[in-house]
Amino acid sequence: MSRQTNASTERRLYRLAPVDKTGVFLGLSLIQLIVAGTGALVGSVVMVVGSVPIGLAITVSIGGLGLARLTGEPVLAQILTLIQHAFGGRDARVHHPTLPLLGPVENPKKTPALWQQTITPVNPVDYGVDLPGPVAIVIDRKAGLYAMTLRIAGRQFGLLEPDEQDYQLANWGNVLQGFVTERPVITSVRWCEWAAPSGIEEQRDWLDAHKADQPIPDALDSYERLLAEAGPIATRHEVLLTISTHTNRVTIQKRHRRDRSAATIEALLTETRQLQQRLTSAGLTAKVLDPTEQTRAMRLRLDPTSRSTIERRQRSLGNDAGATSNNNALPLATNTTWTTYTVDSSHHRAYWVTEWPRLDVPGDWLRPLLLHSTAVRTIGVFLTPVPRSKSQRHITAQATKIEADVAHRNEKGHRVGAWHRRAAQAVKEREEELVAGYTELAFTAIVNVTAPDIDELDRSCADLVQIAAAAGIELRPLHGRHADALAAVLPCARSVVGANR
Repeated sequence: MSRQTNASTERRLYRLAPVDKTGVFLGLSLIQLIVAGTGALVGSVVMVVGSVPIGLAITVSIGGLGLARLTGEPVLAQILTLIQHAFGGRDARVHHPTLPLLGPVENPKKTPALWQQTITPVNPVDYGVDLPGPVAIVIDRKAGLYAMTLRIAGRQFGLLEPDEQDYQLANWGNVLQGFVTERPVITSVRWCEWAAPSGIEEQRDWLDAHKADQPIPDALDSYERLLAEAGPIATRHEVLLTISTHTNRVTIQKRHRRDRSAATIEALLTETRQLQQRLTSAGLTAKVLDPTEQTRAMRLRLDPTSRSTIERRQRSLGNDAGATSNNNALPLATNTTWTTYTVDSSHHRAYWVTEWPRLDVPGDWLRPLLLHSTAVRTIGVFLTPVPRSKSQRHITAQATKIEADVAHRNEKGHRVGAWHRRAAQAVKEREEELVAGYTELAFTAIVNVTAPDIDELDRSCADLVQIAAAAGIELRPLHGRHADALAAVLPCARSVVGANR
């Protein structure tokens, strides 16, 4: 992301680099080239030794499969996803732990990635780290990923003056810069902003607790009308910051006695303590989630309809009796279709951000999307620290690729459009910023929408896509991959690939 200054208003503007669409050759990926080349080769052989019409048909069909696009995405990628979805099955899946009285459930389907997550209570003092405990560490042992989550809060960013917003963004950049080293321990940083209708139950409880024995009728009626009007638009926002590491990123010390898991937990706790200090210096409050808070966060995002049950449980002794169990955090039943992923009583649909604003934007450019709260939704932004040496290699490779693509188009008489010029300029700006001392983080984003029924989900998704488009963001539904996308925006040990730089 480049920073620009508007001379007329002195408002700092930010420029997001365009998504790399050059591919390996003429905008095509390696697998597209392989499929198209295979079609041409097989078709040529058939035309030489057999029938010319059949050879042409093979060339056109296989080559077209590799070259064609549908809704901006290669058809080949969609077909592969469709095949995976078909073999994965569409039947409801029962949660794999043994259910009381029912005994074990034999599930022939492949266990979803979400059910590989284990919430582990850890006391940081046992690892020599100065953090209040216990804390929750989510472990995916199959993938070798360990994650911790912090709840972040600060001043109302949208109400700040423009210069204060820029100051806060600079502080946030300093927080992220601490993760970028030549061999970063943290493999992924993601912040997720979750918004859901909050209702007015808490306000009504406060009114009942503080109401006088003989209240003033006019004042009470006025307050009741205010609550009635505010109820439909009352929204609860929560921002969680999750950092993840992999066992192969950690050096095992002698004190760990070859225990790679203990070494990974200690490294993650140390990074979390340092992150908390940087966030405090940036004017933000950060609290590491304990096991109960971790369970609640995952459960609410999986099935928001369980909120009233969770809150009643938290006000009772049952909170300490078993609220941290994995069975409380994970779903009992799920159902996967091509367009939705159902968890218990909630339906989910996820979108991938395929285009970012192409014009320079101010610091609060996400305000319309963040404040749009007529539905339950999660915005997850994934950041991957990129070492300086790797950034320089990637910049050199991308510049060479763009130059070669332009040269080939000129040689063949094809038009070189504004997109190529913009991409070349973006690479040049990245290199100048890297030389100036700035660091890079690869980034991508997923937006997940949740609703209690399909009709409301369709309406909420249509509204959100329009709001995002007004902010300069293009959303593409992750059909066939909604389950994985939902797992990615949860505060658990998951990661994504294919981030932009």
